[in-house]
Amino acid sequence: QVTEGDSPALSSTGKLAYVKDGQIWTAPLPGGSNVTAKPQRLFFDRGKDGAPLWSPGGTRLVFVSNRGDHSFVGIYTSGQPLLYLGPSTSFDGDPVWSPDGNSIAFMRQRHTCRFSARPR
Repeated sequence: QVTEGDSPALSSTGKLAYVKDGQIWTAPLPGGSNVTAKPQRLFFDRGKDGAPLWSPGGTRLVFVSNRGDHSFVGIYTSGQPLLYLGPSTSFDGDPVWSPDGNSIAFMRQRHTCRFSARPR
């Protein structure tokens, strides 16, 4: 066992990302070059994160940041600020990388409100 968490994502370069306590973490793999390293949170994000998926080249990680009444699709690249794709008040999710790693497709579900009117 490497560590405890959910939704493991293994990159083509052997990096492990996973979800723990609503955040994206990383941990070294057994037999790797950095086996003494401890699991660590990959980045800070105000949302409850999930659905991590590495790019085909293993250098970028797409994820979903759930904010309760909406969600964003974000991209993590080491040493760069987080990038959110078309942030809106909708529910974005299910991101997938194109085979060449140059594009991301994701689902967007519009936020709908239901109002009940009382007769006067």
